[in-house]
Amino acid sequence: MNVTYRTRQLERAFEQSDRAVRLWGDETGRRYVTRIIQLMNARDFDDIRGRAALRAHQLKGDRKGEWALNLAGRWRLIVEVAASRNEVTVVEVSKHYGD
Repeated sequence: MNVTYRTRQLERAFEQSDRAVRLWGDETGRRYVTRIIQLMNARDFDDIRGRAALRAHQLKGDRKGEWALNLAGRWRLIVEVAASRNEVTVVEVSKHYGD
């Protein structure tokens, strides 16, 4: 699957894992890199949805059209999925409910 990034910071966090660890902490930073690799290796987004550990779910309200993937604790990876289902854009890493 093709992966793009909304910001250069997100792309650099993948390219330089130590940057991801500095941004989000050890566990979340390492899982961010792992999730991006999983996205890249998937045939399409349906492969990702089938993995229970990722807890992929669609968001609602003003985030409609975006999906969340579990990282660590309350941290999640937010992505937008293209209509073709074989391309995702990494939108952000955030704490669930902003706390």
